Amino acid sequence: MKKDITDFIRQNRTGFDDANPPKGLWDGISAALDQQERARRQKNKLKFLNRAARLAAVVLLVGVGLLWFDKRRYPAGDYSHISPELALQQASFNSQIEEKKDSLQFLAASNPKMYQEFSKVVGQMQKNYELLQAQLTQSPNKEFTLQAMIRNLQAQMDVLSQQLQVLQTVVQKKEPINKKI
Repeated sequence: MKKDITDFIRQNRTGFDDANPPKGLWDGISAALDQQERARRQKNKLKFLNRAARLAAVVLLVGVGLLWFDKRRYPAGDYSHISPELALQQASFNSQIEEKKDSLQFLAASNPKMYQEFSKVVGQMQKNYELLQAQLTQSPNKEFTLQAMIRNLQAQMDVLSQQLQVLQTVVQKKEPINKKI
């Protein structure tokens, strides 16, 4: 068979040499190859984007899962994983502050303006505490931030104690006047 093809080419050699390819044949071949190359690149780009999107989704799911697990492991306001001693102090101060706020509100029923002023001061201190609480999650030294939170709670306790003393004094001064009438 190989010999037959070789013989055929030799016999018809002049016919092969006379024929020229049509004009633009190579331009067409080049354009077709360029188009195939662009299609291949586009396909590779889509594969890459698909893989990148999958990877991003996996990373996002793992991150959300870790955050969820961490939140579940350490409920909001539970700082025992940072320092058990400081967490106990923080919880104790929080409960004492709530008691003092209740007492202050009860005593302030007779003097609402004074109570409003007192509430503004404690409200600002509470905002500072909440700011520290928010910073705790990003703090490189969580124990130091927790100590600052406890100092804020101590200051709130001191202010509330002073406010209670002032209100008790005011209430005691008003009582004798009311008894005389």
